[in-house]
Amino acid sequence: MGRNLRSTNLLSNLPQLQNLIKRDPRSYEEEFNQQLHHFEASLAIFELKPDEEAKEFGEIINFLSQVAR
Repeated sequence: MGRNLRSTNLLSNLPQLQNLIKRDPRSYEEEFNQQLHHFEASLAIFELKPDEEAKEFGEIINFLSQVAR
């Protein structure tokens, strides 16, 4: 499986990515950074529209809280 396909699959499956990052953090730095950038963009949107449902935002907060050091 190519690196780009793996990254695409992992980005849509946060629990799997979380597990992989916990096992081998250095191998998944790029995917973590992509999720961090996604969080930053989602935070900016949430700040503009705090009354809208933010399920995906909550999921990425949970993910980051589990893997951040």
